Amino acid sequence: MNKVFAKACGVAALAATLHVSPGVADISTPAPTAGGDSLEEIVVTAQKRTENVQTIPIAITTISGDEIAQRAENHLDSTLRDVPALQVQNTPQGGEIYIRGVGANGDSNFIDPSVALSFDGVYSGRSERLGTGLYDIDHIEVLRGPQGTIYGRDADAGAVNVISNSPIIGSSETRINLQAGNYDLVHVDAAQNIPINDQLALRIAAEREDRHGYFTNDGFASHVGAVRFKALYLPTDDVSVQFLADYSHQTGHLATTVAATGPFAGPPAFVFNSSTDSCAGANGGWLDAEPNNPWYVDPCHPADSIDYKFATFAFQVDYSMPWGTLTVIPTYSYDRRSDITNLVVGDDAFFGGSLMSTVDAEDQKTGEVRLTSPAASRIKWVAGYYYLWTNNGGTFSGTTAYSGSVAGVTEPLFNVTSLDAPATTSKAPFGQITYPVTDTFRVTGGLRFTQDSKAESDNVVSVAVPGYNSGVQTAHLNSSATTYKAGVELDAAPQSMLYAQVSTGYKAGGFDTTATPPTSYQPEHVTAFEIGSKNRFLDGKLQINGDIYEYRYTDMQVQFSNSAVSALPIPAAYIPADTVYSYFQQYVANGGSATNKGAEFELRYRFTPNDELDLSAAYVNAHYGNFTQPELTGLNGERVAATPENSGVLGYDHDWALGDGKLSLQANSKISGQYFTSVGSRGTNDYGTQKAYTRSDASMTYRAATLYSVSAWVKNIENKAQLQYGDYPLSRVVINTPRTYGLNVNLHF
Repeated sequence: MNKVFAKACGVAALAATLHVSPGVADISTPAPTAGGDSLEEIVVTAQKRTENVQTIPIAITTISGDEIAQRAENHLDSTLRDVPALQVQNTPQGGEIYIRGVGANGDSNFIDPSVALSFDGVYSGRSERLGTGLYDIDHIEVLRGPQGTIYGRDADAGAVNVISNSPIIGSSETRINLQAGNYDLVHVDAAQNIPINDQLALRIAAEREDRHGYFTNDGFASHVGAVRFKALYLPTDDVSVQFLADYSHQTGHLATTVAATGPFAGPPAFVFNSSTDSCAGANGGWLDAEPNNPWYVDPCHPADSIDYKFATFAFQVDYSMPWGTLTVIPTYSYDRRSDITNLVVGDDAFFGGSLMSTVDAEDQKTGEVRLTSPAASRIKWVAGYYYLWTNNGGTFSGTTAYSGSVAGVTEPLFNVTSLDAPATTSKAPFGQITYPVTDTFRVTGGLRFTQDSKAESDNVVSVAVPGYNSGVQTAHLNSSATTYKAGVELDAAPQSMLYAQVSTGYKAGGFDTTATPPTSYQPEHVTAFEIGSKNRFLDGKLQINGDIYEYRYTDMQVQFSNSAVSALPIPAAYIPADTVYSYFQQYVANGGSATNKGAEFELRYRFTPNDELDLSAAYVNAHYGNFTQPELTGLNGERVAATPENSGVLGYDHDWALGDGKLSLQANSKISGQYFTSVGSRGTNDYGTQKAYTRSDASMTYRAATLYSVSAWVKNIENKAQLQYGDYPLSRVVINTPRTYGLNVNLHF
């Protein structure tokens, strides 16, 4: 590791990064006051205004930048894994977030997410962004429950806001973070705050990470480069102008799949390997997994390759007036995504070992104009208008399994090209007001009206027998929804609040992008009833928050696969003779009504100036409604995938005075009950069920009085594999990372 760490030090000169936070730049989140007598006060902008998190009637969890650095969390998906009632379901092309049993179970090319994910106030609907790098972060906010009034569409499960550090007027600051670990991890990020004068400041931050994969085929290897630039300009006392430019480039491999053999299940349900493939083995081309190494991947299954580029540009202008603040936020984002998926491996003569490749390009423009009440106003209100425009086009090269004249031979049958269709648009006026009936009792009402328009254009070309071209086929879908929030709040004591509310969420409909011609599915709706309490006791040393809720769904969206032998939309003359083929497609279906009930409990107790205990527990009773599709009728009434009934996290922090500095131990363990990983298997195979487990992390940090800190950390101490996603019907599974460990050096001056 010394050699690797020396390499990281040599890369340190690379770092430079600047930061502005559209929509949230006025936030200030203090770092945890480890060693203090009371718990720290945390300030967020979850409701588009600066507020103490304990005064907001929302179940919300915050993760500070200090915690992220101490735990060596370099990616968003792993950072979120200990949030109550939240489960991250990783897939080879990214991941999806489930909150309280609500989430999207597929790639965002097919189905919109159920959690509104934003980076510095800019919405992203891409599942690939869940694996994005984290550097120079102020804090992360996780809002649980429908956020249909403030955040709108695709927030029926909640919202996640990632907020980086903003420029500081009149102060120079340098941060450097060096990290080295096993699997040849080398990570460096740095930030420089540059005060120009008493009106202008810049912040530049950058990140570079290289890491070998956790799997024997180099799966999950990561090569990331990113840079962020922020500027803050205060021309007058009443005007603030901010600018953000953010760019990241990631190559390597995302979450690879492993064969459902060895510790998980039997051989694959069906195999695409040719009998003439040089890698063919006793299992029809798949080798048995090493029984003591769940991260083993057979040589016939190379890891999926990715090349992702994301860029965001945003302005935010705030104009403060005596009666309110006007905020205008225009943004532009683009992403360019290319991946080669080796989910199944075909005959080398046809594919060279690759199943399919996808090239996507998406442009997004958003605009928000809003008015908010003054900070000192007793009546708190916000009103605004939101607009989103996206255009997505790409190509998908797929295969269909053949058997016939040459049994087991796999050949490509067709190519599907998704063309630049008429853009997706979303428009929404919104407003919310909290009125104090008395000094201790408040009522809240909110309303949002959303109009969505989507289109899908596809073109199918036969490659098995040249000559067939379906022509461009376009479908349109328009939908709208009115979402609302109504609630009451009561201050039972100076640091105790009770609240009750009903809120609604809405997720737009869409198209089955692998179906030709495109077919549509309908929007998803949820109504949530919630009662909660937030409390501080013992002079701020003890914090206890709790929440109970019931969700009522209509038209829940579920993605599923159909690989049955069926008729393609290609004339028989263009299908090779003497063949039997399986037409593999991804669909999304709407279920009927369903009910979801649950409860959450969070406790933080600083029982001495040097000791803190953290405890969270969640109960989620979430079930599917009734589906009419034959492939999904087995789901009717079953538990929702990726949702354990019981889960919790136990954490402990202790500080020791050491010279002029402080030595801190941080340890936590997640305890999870059993859950299903796939909508297809429902526990009928080992790879469809993850049994109850614990996963523990720990770190030891020395903080000098000034300038630096040094941390040693270890994750997944048990070194056990958990199933995160079961790829039915291909009998492939995605599992978590093995035990990792390393060192951090943080410089701050």
